[in-house]
Amino acid sequence: MYMHFTTSNARYRDVMFIFSITMFVIATCHLIVNCIRLLQGFVDHRLTPGPAAYMENPRLGYTVLKATLFCTQEILGSAAAVSL
Repeated sequence: MYMHFTTSNARYRDVMFIFSITMFVIATCHLIVNCIRLLQGFVDHRLTPGPAAYMENPRLGYTVLKATLFCTQEILGSAAAVSL
């Protein structure tokens, strides 16, 4: 398929670039938060209360941050798919 890039496609390209960069940053933050949680769960809390109990606690700040990042990325991706 041949695509001719004109000024109408330039707006689409710019919006998709912003969406892509934003989703990449959110995914990177999500990965960093998961690595921090793994280190805390398996290194800092290896004996008490245990890694499984630490990971299942939904009241911890990193757990809330991880869920918020995931929901934000899902909503942003759905909005990009629907609107563009």
